[in-house]
Amino acid sequence: MRWNPVSLATTLAIGLLLSACGTDSGKAYDQPIDTVHRALEAVEQPPVFGDGHVDFAVDANRPDKITWTVGQGGIARVRLEATLSADSATSTRVRVEAHLAGDRPSPGQAPVLQSQETVLALYKAAMAERIDSTLTHRDFNITAVYPQLAAATAANIGTISRQLDEAAAASRKRDEDNIKKAYADEAAGRFH
Repeated sequence: MRWNPVSLATTLAIGLLLSACGTDSGKAYDQPIDTVHRALEAVEQPPVFGDGHVDFAVDANRPDKITWTVGQGGIARVRLEATLSADSATSTRVRVEAHLAGDRPSPGQAPVLQSQETVLALYKAAMAERIDSTLTHRDFNITAVYPQLAAATAANIGTISRQLDEAAAASRKRDEDNIKKAYADEAAGRFH
């Protein structure tokens, strides 16, 4: 049986959404809650947030929760939360959640992404992997988030294509403007 790429992506997206709707009990670590809290206060951002400048702020004021806010240009987009609970004196359970920050599109304004749920699932998986890699003292395993990355990409391919087209058009316009300016400067004798 051959899988159609769209069918596979749809199946992955549905599976991720159904799993996101279920209760996530988190993962237990054989470390006391204060040790886990201190480690997570200094956790680095996962590599899935892009190469551009990303705001990644931590709020570790509560002993049972750490919140990271992800945004760009001072605008908060996603809030990631790790809730910590002591299973015992030497074991801590960490449960990760991802939510959109308060900056939602106004009525009549199109959302930035076609499927925000798949992106939230990706960010949640990436943060869970970052937490796990930090607490188990190993490198971040990007392959652990491939299913969520594939689902988010497939669900948002229209937006991604549109953004790439807009960036290419802006680049072409800049090039054309620079060429026109160079010809005008040359004709006016400004380069001699």
